[in-house]
This record gives sequence, structure tokens and C-alpha cells, in this order.
Amino acid sequence: MAIDRRTFVAATAAGLAISAAPRTMAKTIKAPPGPFPADFIWGAATAGHQVEGNNVNADCWLLENIRPTIYSEPSRDAVNSFELWRSDLDLVAQLDRLGFDEFWVGEHHSTGWEMIASPEMFLASAAMVTNRIKLGTGVVSLPYHHPFNVAQRMVQLDHISQGRAMFGTGPGALPSDARMLNIDPMTQRDRQDEALGVIIRLMRGERFSYESDWFTLNDAGLQILPHQEDMPMVTASSLSPSGMTIAGKYGIGVLSIASNSSEGIQALPTQWQFAEDSAAKHGQTVNRANWRVMMSWHIAETRE
Repeated sequence: MAIDRRTFVAATAAGLAISAAPRTMAKTIKAPPGPFPADFIWGAATAGHQVEGNNVNADCWLLENIRPTIYSEPSRDAVNSFELWRSDLDLVAQLDRLGFDEFWVGEHHSTGWEMIASPEMFLASAAMVTNRIKLGTGVVSLPYHHPFNVAQRMVQLDHISQGRAMFGTGPGALPSDARMLNIDPMTQRDRQDEALGVIIRLMRGERFSYESDWFTLNDAGLQILPHQEDMPMVTASSLSPSGMTIAGKYGIGVLSIASNSSEGIQALPTQWQFAEDSAAKHGQTVNRANWRVMMSWHIAETRE
């Protein structure tokens, strides 16, 4: 597909990150230490090269091998916040016109520069100015919310967007968020796991009661189900195996968010095995096509 490279550069220069398609990732021309699976493809966006294993193919242009996706924090200060949010919405609309496939945005509460507190609200606004691009929560920090409310909001977003919602979850990345909400960081991963299991049951149309040490459901069921028969779901994964393990447990996708770091890059070759092992343990299957790897990109005007 044709991509306006100037817009592509403008998006990345604004601090956004591009998520590569499964088995296709971008960083530099030097491939990290292997070994890699036979079908593992490593890309180099800055030079437009592709590396298969450790063999450089200088004639391949990476943009032909990715699913064009934007992952946005977005990072802003609180000054003129309306104009900045409006600018972010304009960006989503432009990406939609250019043919990008996905747009992801997450929630943060305490840094003072990641200003979107509710990705569902922002993406509902984005749905009104777009037609085809899929809109993902990257991510909803499940320990911060009652899972019934999260399920309802995602269903509403799915209907507002006419089936373009993608549900990404995580345990919550910022210690300052957890401290402000008086949440013990040691409980967050378990709570993400527990809440996700409940949300999946609700979205499948089950009505049930559930008692937890941090939320309760009494004969609970959603009034309406998602627009999509099977809403795409992913869990955030960084360096530890916990994200991949949750993905395998529920048979959902993965959003690798630590891949901008050297440690994250080096962990990728072994990460997927955690998901496969967990899937086998829980009678699920996982598909690399649902593995999104986040990278920061810069596309130069020329190779020189």
C-alpha cells in the first residue's frame, strides 16, 4: 500500500511508535543475537533494509512488510489540552485516510504529560472522524477499574465504531498511578488476570455472580454484547513472562511494549514460547499474527 512518507515521518517525530506486523520488527541494521526461528524476520526501518536471520537483504523496503499501525501515548503537557487532543484526533483521521490499519492509545493518570485518562473516551471521539481504521486501547489498566464497567465501555466503543474496537489490557505501568490509587503493586498482575477472565465471560454473554477481594458481581450480565462476534484482544507484555503467560491462558494477542529498549529487543526471541506453553497448559491456542511489537521509527528522506 502507498504511504505518504512525510506524514509517516511527522507521526513518528511527534513521539508516536509504529507497531510492526507479527514476525516483522524494526530497530537498526544490526540484528540482535540469535538464534531465531526460521521464519523470524528482522527489519531495519532507518535504512530500508530487511534482515532475515543475520542475512541482510538491502533491496527490501520494510514498509512493504508491516501492518501500518500507530501506538500513541500521546505525550503532552496540560497547557492548551483541548487543542492538543484535537490535534491527536486530526492525526487519527489522517492515518485513516492514508490507509493505516490500527491506532492504539492507553491510559495514564499521574505523570503530568500523558494526558489521556480514558482511552475509550478518546477512541469514541476518534470513531466519529474515521471510517475504517481499527481503534485499540493500548492499554486499559484493569486493576484500576471494576471489570464490569470496563466490559460495558468496550462494548459501547465497539458499537460506536461499528465493530472497529480492539481491547488491550495491562496491569498498570506507572508506580505513581498505583500509589495515587492506593493499589499494592504486588497485586496488579494477578488482578489483571482475574479481571480479564471475568470480562471475557461477560462479553461472551454469560450471566454469573463472582466474589473477589477487590470487586463483586451479583447475577451480572451485559445488556448488549459487542458488535463484533469476536472482539480482538491483546495483553501488554514487557520483559517478564507474565504478559505472554496471560495471553496464552486466554488465547489472545500480545502487544510487546518494551521493544524500544535493548533488553526488550533481546528478550523477543524467547518471549513467544511463554505464550505457547501457557496456551498448551490451559487448552488454548495462540497465533503469531496477533503479536504486535512496538518500535519507534524514523524514516529519512533519502538513504544518505
